[in-house]
Amino acid sequence: MEMVSGKLQVVAGTAERLFIKLADETAQDMDYVDTYLLCHSYFCSPAELLENLMARFHLEATPGEADYFEKWQRTIQVKVLNVISRWLKLQYEDFQCNEILLQRLQAFLDGDIQRAGFRSEAALLRESIQLQCARHARPVHTLITVAADPLLQTDRYLHASSSPKTPLPKSSTKSSFVSRRPSGASSIFSFVSSITTPPESPTLPNVSSTSLSMFESKEIAQYLTLADFYYFKCISAFEFLNGTWRAGAQAGNTMECNSSPSHSYVLRMTKRANMLSRWVAHETLVAKGMKQRRLMMRKFIDVARLCLGWNNYHTAMVIVMGLKSNSVQKLEEAWQSMPSRDLATMRSLEKLLDVSGNMRPYRTAFSSAKAPAIPFFPIVLKDLTFFVEGNKTYLEDNSTDVASSYTSMKDTRRPSPNELSLINFAKFRTVTRFVTSMLALTSENYSFAGLLETTPFFNLTAGFGVAPDMNTSIGPLDLLAQTIERRIQIVPTSHTSS
Repeated sequence: MEMVSGKLQVVAGTAERLFIKLADETAQDMDYVDTYLLCHSYFCSPAELLENLMARFHLEATPGEADYFEKWQRTIQVKVLNVISRWLKLQYEDFQCNEILLQRLQAFLDGDIQRAGFRSEAALLRESIQLQCARHARPVHTLITVAADPLLQTDRYLHASSSPKTPLPKSSTKSSFVSRRPSGASSIFSFVSSITTPPESPTLPNVSSTSLSMFESKEIAQYLTLADFYYFKCISAFEFLNGTWRAGAQAGNTMECNSSPSHSYVLRMTKRANMLSRWVAHETLVAKGMKQRRLMMRKFIDVARLCLGWNNYHTAMVIVMGLKSNSVQKLEEAWQSMPSRDLATMRSLEKLLDVSGNMRPYRTAFSSAKAPAIPFFPIVLKDLTFFVEGNKTYLEDNSTDVASSYTSMKDTRRPSPNELSLINFAKFRTVTRFVTSMLALTSENYSFAGLLETTPFFNLTAGFGVAPDMNTSIGPLDLLAQTIERRIQIVPTSHTSS
């Protein structure tokens, strides 16, 4: 243990010692409990954890410790129940993925816990199981969108009518002889492409021929922001830490109930980013004539600017990546005739994609973002991968020192080498802190969420197999939503300029 920010915290320990810390005679540290529960699969299976908790609940006194045991037995049992309650709330997926594990827990509640006199606690835990079972019976996005409408419905048009502030990085002054066309696509795009699957391009009947030019930039920005926000909000801590998206994950750490990538919101959000970037390029290229193409490019630059003003860095940067694609970059005449103000905005947006200094310009800009916000998703995955795979789970062998501590405790059982290894718990504190910070970005909703009544981005592009949205209410953004999603679906996987 060591002092961190004025608080004594566990930084490493054996599997047994870390487990005992969950429910011992000291004050229960719920931050520690949450970190352990969210990350336990990296060093302990759910079945092992439940068996250990049940054994801890039935802890028996060793010779000479009767008085100590009598004093602390009840306290430790209560803490075990607290851990189980927290486990159900934070990571019910462990039980959803393992019916036998759930049955084992229910038998424990109905039997041992009741007989120990914890009837009310057992009843509360059973209610928690029923609640979580009901929540996880439906796809996450069907619950997210039901709760999306803000409480201040009467003010929704008022909120939506105000333009956001747009904190763009300052563009450096350039000579008039410098090319007016932005530079080529950033290498960060290769990271997005490397973790996605080839997008499906089904042929949709009755594709809307409505032109995007009839919609205001702000309407487009609002809709694209809500679509990506809801996708990001669907990603749970469990999927961040144990999802199938992690190509380098060990088999024991990848525990999604359905191994199909179509059930992963991480992969779906990544796929959508690729589709959206290609759509931006496609809409620009299919516009008739140089003037129309320039008009479309200006509109997308404005949309990206507006998204950034709502702390939606993800959509803004994906749009810029579409404009920086090779096919759009070849439209030299359109770029050369672009107004200086739009080019300055584009260059400011491009700075966020600067990969130097580990994406320093983006990180500096996003560091002050408050919820609701959408970070650039490839960087989220890159950072999480680094935290998980770039730091050791087990520290250097300390078997001699640890073995001697077992001897001093008069433990006649010789621990195995795995039990003697020190688990780097500081790593999992960092991982948990990062994931928690990502989830907190969706803790508040966008004020203009009430302008969208339907969710075609789930029904048409997600591939979850859900029925079409039957909501008969029509919001101000719904026609635009249907138009964009259907146009995204018919975008080819590659483009050539004409």
